[in-house]
Amino acid sequence: MARPPMWARDLLAQVYADVGRDDVPTLGWQERANYGARITGRTWSEENRIHISVGNRTPRKDQHYILLHEIAHALLPSGEHHSERFWTLAFMLYFRYGADVQHAYAWETKYRKAAGRGYGNACRLLGKDGK
Repeated sequence: MARPPMWARDLLAQVYADVGRDDVPTLGWQERANYGARITGRTWSEENRIHISVGNRTPRKDQHYILLHEIAHALLPSGEHHSERFWTLAFMLYFRYGADVQHAYAWETKYRKAAGRGYGNACRLLGKDGK
């Protein structure tokens, strides 16, 4: 297993510092040649652990927002899995930490319908144009 890239370790630490939490999860990172441009993420809240698997052609913008997606899971209780509250937090993180929000929106709303409501909530809370 590869050591997580510095930008990913820094982003994780920054988010946790910004929300006033010192229980920063352990971040595992695996680079998989057979993944191509695919990426997967998983969070184990009980173990305080995040794992990301990336392909050798996975764009950085996908790595960035998937890590933020997993951080949103880690910040909430495990029962909040893909709830509207989860999606609101995820999109707030995407906006705050420089993810390609429109790219994330296009991908996430294909994945879960509640993502669209979370996007709208985040836009309202942050005073963003939700278009």
